Amino acid sequence: MTDLSLYKVDLDTAQPNGRKGESPRSAFSKYNDLVEQIENGVTGQYVGVNEPAAPFAFLEWIDSSTSPALIKRRNASNTAWNVIGSIDQKIGTAAGASLPSGVTELKNTVGIETTQTASASKIPQANASGKLADDWLAKTAMADAVALVSGGRNILRKDSFGNAQLVCRIPLCTYEDLNVPNCPFTGVVDAFRRQDGTLRPYVDICVHEASNSGGKAVSQAGLDPWTSINTDTSRSRCEELGDSWHMAGAYERALLGWIMLSKNFQPRGNTEYGRAYDAVNEFGMRQDGLVPNDRAGTARVLTGSGPDTWRHDGGPFGVSNWVGNVWERDEGWKMVNGQFYVSEYLGQPEAEWIATGRYINSGHVFSMTAPPAAVASNQVWGSLTKSSDYEGHELLQRLLIEPIDCTKSLKGRFYYNTDGERFPIRGGHWSYASNAGPAALYCNGPRSDAYSYVGFRPSFAS
Repeated sequence: MTDLSLYKVDLDTAQPNGRKGESPRSAFSKYNDLVEQIENGVTGQYVGVNEPAAPFAFLEWIDSSTSPALIKRRNASNTAWNVIGSIDQKIGTAAGASLPSGVTELKNTVGIETTQTASASKIPQANASGKLADDWLAKTAMADAVALVSGGRNILRKDSFGNAQLVCRIPLCTYEDLNVPNCPFTGVVDAFRRQDGTLRPYVDICVHEASNSGGKAVSQAGLDPWTSINTDTSRSRCEELGDSWHMAGAYERALLGWIMLSKNFQPRGNTEYGRAYDAVNEFGMRQDGLVPNDRAGTARVLTGSGPDTWRHDGGPFGVSNWVGNVWERDEGWKMVNGQFYVSEYLGQPEAEWIATGRYINSGHVFSMTAPPAAVASNQVWGSLTKSSDYEGHELLQRLLIEPIDCTKSLKGRFYYNTDGERFPIRGGHWSYASNAGPAALYCNGPRSDAYSYVGFRPSFAS
């Protein structure tokens, strides 16, 4: 940039005849030279319809040849002009495409959303109250509060969609720890065993049946359970929640069943149109708005709206609605022509489930031979019998599919159909009364069945 001190008029230097300063001609020459320099942008900014005649690096030119005028800046090498933007543009209000390049790059890097709705990798705009969308934050404070209040028994786990899933954390334990009278098994309870032989420190079972929140499965209180959804879709809705998420089934059912046996406690539930058939003063909030025991309507209760006795351990932090309300899909096993197929570990793909060589036969009998003809019947689960040549299958026994002496006290009825492929549901629903229970089992339907009284529950096991 030119040294502007060159254009200062000397007013003090002594001259002949007692005068001071420069001659008028010299002074006005400097003035004219300064005006010319200003026109050429010597001060760092130039306004005009024509490009400055002598541009230099970083000179700013307001090009008034357009409407509105454009702000331009000379590049560092003094070879071209960069367009900064319109003279009328307000930073932050224009569309990203017309923002100055630096602001646009900052916006794209940070990921600022253009609406108040949260989306992947974007920060939403604040609403009229100056608050961000509830589902954007990780809810760390809320998660800490849940764990603190429950003593770590409940955890607020965030899934891959950002939804909060309320889970009941069951810590690693052995059959010896549970100390069920006359239990023949020892070692770690099966739900904690990984395929590679290592052990899980815990299993997180969703406290509530899955509900539908924008097409995604959530375990949250006060919602209507998600029903009328078939086996494969239920499985997919659980697995899409993220790594280690899956549909709860035989391994989780068995884990909680053994815990119930160890405590000599079995939960009640919505087994009589919104209330417990065996404790009519226990009821939940029906999703259809009708009173308990009104036989009209669809008597599902909202998740978590029942008493503590409807939770697996009888406490406020247990798994809710394990009995009644809606049947729940029991992942990890199936029957094919009466034969039990079962997963060898929690999370094993269906294609790898093993054929056990054990069957349910006519007369409610566990046997070593296939039924001679298809049969559909039912019996109290604990009263099922076994053929004289039957060889007990330890995994079926540990998963509470085959009853043994120390597990027969678990309540519920076994409904079965030996014709073709059948997928199990467990627990009973709102009208099953004494036929519902932790061991209630309905293995009648194909994988495509989807009814208003059948739901599912996600689980997390690393």
